[in-house]
Amino acid sequence: MKKRAPNREKKKAKKAIILVVFLAIILFFVVVMVSNSKKPGPLNLGKLNPRVPGEAFIRTNEQLTRGMLKNWLPNDLFWPTVLLDNMPNFQLGELEVIRYNVRVLRDNLSRSQKPPSPPFPMIP
Repeated sequence: MKKRAPNREKKKAKKAIILVVFLAIILFFVVVMVSNSKKPGPLNLGKLNPRVPGEAFIRTNEQLTRGMLKNWLPNDLFWPTVLLDNMPNFQLGELEVIRYNVRVLRDNLSRSQKPPSPPFPMIP
């Protein structure tokens, strides 16, 4: 009987170690997934000058870009961030919004607001 008691204690200790390791892994997964799932807060544009057209539009794009740089989640092949489905989709949507806004700015700013001048002005 004395030989069986140490075996039971060893088995219990082994099970306890396995349980602690398993709980530590689960806790690690939860912490990593929560820390990588942060959505950006509301944008604070500060004081805007009413004379500057498009200032709010440009400041919004700047803040969206800075927010993406701070919390960008790359395409992961490792656990547990590979399980995050919504954050990468959210980031791709945000990137699409910024691309569209920059294209609108480029199209509107690249067009001249004046009528074109003749290529060879008449010399008097």
